[in-house]
Amino acid sequence: RSTVNHTAINYYRSNLKPANQVDYSEVQSAIEDTDKDIYQKEYDAEYLLKLIQELPEGCRVIFNMFEIENYAHKEIAEILGITESTSKTQLFHAKKILRKKLLERTSLN
Repeated sequence: RSTVNHTAINYYRSNLKPANQVDYSEVQSAIEDTDKDIYQKEYDAEYLLKLIQELPEGCRVIFNMFEIENYAHKEIAEILGITESTSKTQLFHAKKILRKKLLERTSLN
């Protein structure tokens, strides 16, 4: 990976909120594998971004790297100094949290 990518990862590690730099359309497409009845509803992109920003840091970083920036789990593991299994588990937890929050919103409407 280039120096620019490594610099971006260092920002993640420094607890900055790089999600503000994410294209909203990418955020919406990143959760398309959630339950069909959840995804079929229209969600405001800013609301989706807010949900992602509320994820625990580890989940949020890995969700962004995998779903938004298209890193493979192997690459994420190498960059963050974790195992591939940890990367996959954190992504699973991130999606589970997002799915739950979207279900809650759907049931409120």
